[in-house]
Amino acid sequence: MRHLELIVEATAVQIGSALWYLKQRGWAASDDKSSLQITVDGIEYLENNRPLPEDVMPLIKPAAIANPQRQAESVLSSFNRVLVES
Repeated sequence: MRHLELIVEATAVQIGSALWYLKQRGWAASDDKSSLQITVDGIEYLENNRPLPEDVMPLIKPAAIANPQRQAESVLSSFNRVLVES
Protein backbone atom coordinates (compact mmCIF):
# COMPACT_ATOMS: atom_id res chain seq x y z
CA MET A 1 0.00 0.00 0.00
CA ARG A 2 2.78 2.44 0.90
CA HIS A 3 4.63 1.59 -2.29
CA LEU A 4 1.51 2.36 -4.34
CA GLU A 5 1.05 5.68 -2.53
CA LEU A 6 4.54 6.69 -3.69
CA ILE A 7 3.77 5.84 -7.31
CA VAL A 8 0.12 6.66 -7.91
CA GLU A 9 -1.62 10.05 -7.85
CA ALA A 10 -4.30 8.90 -5.39
CA THR A 11 -5.07 9.12 -1.70
CA ALA A 12 -4.74 6.16 0.65
CA VAL A 13 -8.55 5.95 0.76
CA GLN A 14 -8.80 5.87 -3.05
CA ILE A 15 -6.10 3.20 -3.30
CA GLY A 16 -7.74 1.18 -0.54
CA SER A 17 -11.10 1.32 -2.30
CA ALA A 18 -9.56 0.31 -5.62
CA LEU A 19 -7.68 -2.59 -4.00
CA TRP A 20 -10.85 -3.75 -2.24
CA TYR A 21 -12.65 -3.77 -5.60
CA LEU A 22 -9.82 -5.63 -7.36
CA LYS A 23 -9.70 -8.24 -4.60
CA GLN A 24 -13.49 -8.70 -4.62
CA ARG A 25 -13.42 -9.27 -8.39
CA GLY A 26 -10.61 -11.80 -7.94
CA TRP A 27 -8.18 -9.72 -9.99
CA ALA A 28 -5.73 -9.11 -7.11
CA ALA A 29 -4.82 -10.82 -3.86
CA SER A 30 -2.53 -10.34 -0.89
CA ASP A 31 0.02 -13.01 0.01
CA ASP A 32 0.89 -14.12 3.55
CA LYS A 33 3.15 -11.04 3.91
CA SER A 34 0.42 -8.65 2.68
CA SER A 35 2.22 -8.08 -0.61
CA LEU A 36 -0.16 -7.27 -3.43
CA GLN A 37 -0.27 -9.79 -6.27
CA ILE A 38 -2.20 -9.88 -9.52
CA THR A 39 -4.17 -13.08 -10.05
CA VAL A 40 -4.51 -15.17 -13.20
CA ASP A 41 -7.97 -13.66 -13.66
CA GLY A 42 -6.43 -10.20 -13.30
CA ILE A 43 -3.84 -10.93 -15.99
CA GLU A 44 -6.49 -12.32 -18.32
CA TYR A 45 -8.64 -9.22 -17.75
CA LEU A 46 -5.72 -6.93 -18.63
CA GLU A 47 -4.86 -8.97 -21.70
CA ASN A 48 -8.43 -8.61 -22.94
CA ASN A 49 -8.86 -4.96 -21.87
CA ARG A 50 -5.48 -3.33 -22.40
CA PRO A 51 -5.26 0.20 -21.04
CA LEU A 52 -3.66 2.84 -23.22
CA PRO A 53 -0.49 4.49 -21.88
CA GLU A 54 -2.13 7.92 -22.25
CA ASP A 55 -4.93 6.76 -19.93
CA VAL A 56 -2.56 5.31 -17.32
CA MET A 57 0.34 7.77 -17.23
CA PRO A 58 -1.65 10.71 -15.80
CA LEU A 59 -2.22 8.52 -12.73
CA ILE A 60 1.53 8.04 -12.15
CA LYS A 61 3.41 10.56 -10.03
CA PRO A 62 6.26 12.26 -11.94
CA ALA A 63 8.70 11.25 -9.19
CA ALA A 64 7.89 7.57 -9.88
CA ILE A 65 9.10 7.84 -13.46
CA ALA A 66 12.76 7.00 -13.88
CA ASN A 67 15.15 9.80 -14.73
CA PRO A 68 16.27 9.36 -18.36
CA GLN A 69 19.85 10.09 -17.25
CA ARG A 70 19.82 6.88 -15.25
CA GLN A 71 20.11 3.50 -16.90
CA ALA A 72 16.81 2.32 -15.42
CA GLU A 73 13.94 1.98 -17.85
CA SER A 74 11.19 4.52 -17.25
CA VAL A 75 7.67 3.45 -16.28
CA LEU A 76 6.34 4.71 -19.62
CA SER A 77 9.00 2.81 -21.58
CA SER A 78 8.34 -0.36 -19.59
CA PHE A 79 4.61 -0.02 -20.06
CA ASN A 80 4.90 0.59 -23.79
CA ARG A 81 7.40 -2.27 -24.20
CA VAL A 82 5.09 -4.74 -22.45
CA LEU A 83 2.12 -3.66 -24.54
CA VAL A 84 4.07 -4.03 -27.78
CA GLU A 85 5.56 -7.42 -26.82
CA SER A 86 2.19 -8.92 -25.87
